[in-house]
Amino acid sequence: MPAIVSSKPGSLKDPEVAELFSTRDPEARYSDLREIGHGSFWSCILRGGQGDERNCCDQKNGVFREASHREMHRQIVEYKACFLKEHTCWLVMEYCIGSASDIVEVHKKPLMECEIAAICEQALQGLLYLHSLRRIHRDIKAGNILLTDSGTIKLADLGSASLMCPAQSFVGTPYWMAPEVILAMDEGQYDERADIWSFGITCIELAERRPPLFNMNAMSALYHIAQNDPPCLSTGGLSNGSIPWSENFYSFVDQCLRKDPQQRLSTNACLNHSFITEPRAPGTVMELIYRTKTFVRELDHFQYRKMRKLMYLDEQQGSAASEEAYNDMITEDLSIVDPRSSGALIPEFTERRSESESTLDTSGNDLLIQAVKESYCHINWGGEESGSSTYDAEASSPPSRNESISGLQSLDQNMQARINTIRQSKFSTLRTTKLISREVEEYKRENNMYEQMIGYKRLRQQYHKELKQLEEKCKAEEEILRIRQEREYEQLLQNTQKEQTKRENDEALRKFRKSRIGTQDHQHKCFTSIQKKEYKFNKERIKAELKERGLTRSQFESAVKTAKQELLATKTQAEKKFAAEQSASLDAELKNAKHQQLIQHSTLEKQLVTNELNIRARQIDVLHALLRKYQEVTKQMEMTHFKEIESMKKRHLDSQHESEINNQQDYNKRAMEDLRKQHALQSKQQPRELRNKETQIRKQFRQAVKIQTRQFKAYQTQMVNTVPREEQKELLNRLKDEQNRKIAALADQYENTIERMVTDQTVKLESWQEEDLRTLSEKLNKELSLLSDFQERQKATLNTSIDRERVQLQDRINLRLAILEQKMNEDTVRFEQDREKQLRQLNDRQSAEIHRFKAENGLKTAEDDDDIIEGLISL
Repeated sequence: MPAIVSSKPGSLKDPEVAELFSTRDPEARYSDLREIGHGSFWSCILRGGQGDERNCCDQKNGVFREASHREMHRQIVEYKACFLKEHTCWLVMEYCIGSASDIVEVHKKPLMECEIAAICEQALQGLLYLHSLRRIHRDIKAGNILLTDSGTIKLADLGSASLMCPAQSFVGTPYWMAPEVILAMDEGQYDERADIWSFGITCIELAERRPPLFNMNAMSALYHIAQNDPPCLSTGGLSNGSIPWSENFYSFVDQCLRKDPQQRLSTNACLNHSFITEPRAPGTVMELIYRTKTFVRELDHFQYRKMRKLMYLDEQQGSAASEEAYNDMITEDLSIVDPRSSGALIPEFTERRSESESTLDTSGNDLLIQAVKESYCHINWGGEESGSSTYDAEASSPPSRNESISGLQSLDQNMQARINTIRQSKFSTLRTTKLISREVEEYKRENNMYEQMIGYKRLRQQYHKELKQLEEKCKAEEEILRIRQEREYEQLLQNTQKEQTKRENDEALRKFRKSRIGTQDHQHKCFTSIQKKEYKFNKERIKAELKERGLTRSQFESAVKTAKQELLATKTQAEKKFAAEQSASLDAELKNAKHQQLIQHSTLEKQLVTNELNIRARQIDVLHALLRKYQEVTKQMEMTHFKEIESMKKRHLDSQHESEINNQQDYNKRAMEDLRKQHALQSKQQPRELRNKETQIRKQFRQAVKIQTRQFKAYQTQMVNTVPREEQKELLNRLKDEQNRKIAALADQYENTIERMVTDQTVKLESWQEEDLRTLSEKLNKELSLLSDFQERQKATLNTSIDRERVQLQDRINLRLAILEQKMNEDTVRFEQDREKQLRQLNDRQSAEIHRFKAENGLKTAEDDDDIIEGLISL
């Protein structure tokens, strides 16, 4: 029977789901809400509570799964509460200052090996707890490994976790996804070892600042992960190359990144690996957090001083000078803050050439001026940096809150101490103010990659759901057809048995009734006929004799009386004699009748058995025809279902490929547009750079002219003192002409230098831009061709799989038909054997009955009886 369709998971009509959410208003319950992080589907907010003063992190996410993972473990982010306000879910968790990805982005360099090992050890303990519950995290990355102020490492973002193991859904972040997760919806399932692959990629991310294939489009990265060899840790060690990675680290990453899941390390094996168990300083994580906090404070102070300076310039010099100062500040600022967030999916474009940076822009990349103005205004008038990590603690602590805190110290001293520690440190997150504002601005400005990824995931999940629904529908139809066929077959068999039983009973009843009625009629007729004949004969005879004598009435009566007595005696004797003769004749006739009846009964029984066997033969033929019809109907249904599934798979694959090509083309357009913007910005900045260098050259020219003038005056004085007075005027004119000539030559030399500098810089910039454009075009075309090649291979694989499934289906149909034919042949052979057996037993029994009847009645076997018996046997 068809499967019962369960209610939609996550429905608020389910009491178990509804009890996870509170209907209270979270904005009324909590105050001092400040956004400290932003992702594709969530925003992270630091807040304080009016009732319990708990600072924690909110993820406004529309997924109820994370609320259901209310796990209590030291290495799992603690679940506090969950609120549902309109269509937004507020998930309240414990406070964490940042992620491992934030630390890497702040320092702009990889972590040390001991720091990576310390982070991995605690993260693996949390992962081991999840795996012990047969759950899969499915989104392990540095951005989901959080750190607390006390140095504890915690796993976060259980919204992608699977409640069952193994799983088959397409969930995760592209660059960290395991190959079996990417191929699960097409080729099979995956288990908790998919997290081990993601953990290995996370180790590479912490060691190299980026996961493998991060400079590639996310869609293209999925195909590279699925078809290429596993990535490995680079052999150069740290970025400066002075400290190489240890062999234990190489071994750990290599064993985590095995293409075959069964060859990877288990979670227990990872914890027992020498890379994790080797001794190290106990305060490694705390020292890393302290260094990061210090560096973030320095960056925020630097940013604040720079914007104060800009505001001062804006007031003093006017808008023109302020804009130029903004540009200088922006270009210097981007050398500090990196645009990628910990949870972002957008890959960074190729870095600018170092020569271009040193020649065209000595202070770094560019940022929009308006964003800086808004950030400054946000800090200056928003209550001391509403999103800042340095200046927000005092402004966010009004007197009423301090009183509330002092009133709750007796109720929750541990939590109060943590909150006071955080506020005294004036530190809310490891992320710099500039990184937070830049992340929000980028998300508002362009979110195509997030939309593409969620659309791609929904497309894959929708196709998988449609395929499963079609397969279940086909199975349900086949099951219904099988049940109906079995019911019809059983009903036909029952009707056949009922018909046979009824026929036997009716025939026996008819023969019995006929025999009894015939016997009774025969006896009645014989008795009535004898009585009537006797009566009439005696009556007529007596009357005739008495009339012939002519007696008187009294004599006549007396004679009649005497005659009656004599007749009565004669009649009695005649009746006795007739009864004896009748009895003997009746016995003989009865024996002959019984003999004939026995022969007729045998003949009739033979005919009935023959008819019954013929009917059974026809019924078997009907059953076999019905089975063949069922086989043909089942075959047609299976072929129809196979064609529907084949068509759906091809349609889904074509739609998926079209979506992937469109995403890749959009990515190419964005990359080309970013490069054009970068080139336009370089071209826009070049005149300013050229003007600055031209100003420097002209300044050098003026200094050279001043030097020549001083030298000329000294030389003129010396020469005037050596010539007579009458020749001094001519000498002065000659020296003046020589000075003008040298100054003109020097001016021509500097003008040529300026012209060559402008030409060289212009040509160099154009060549760099052409080279960048050519390199990017080749890279994008290569990615597009690789994507097309992989799609062709995927189509070929799908066609091969369909052909293999078609052959398997035809083999199953042929096997089922062969089994059916064998069964029908066995039924036919068994029926023929049963027919011969029944006829032989019937002939033997009838012959024995006839011989036994003749022997009992003393009848001789006549030749005609023998002929009859032989005829019955031959029949």
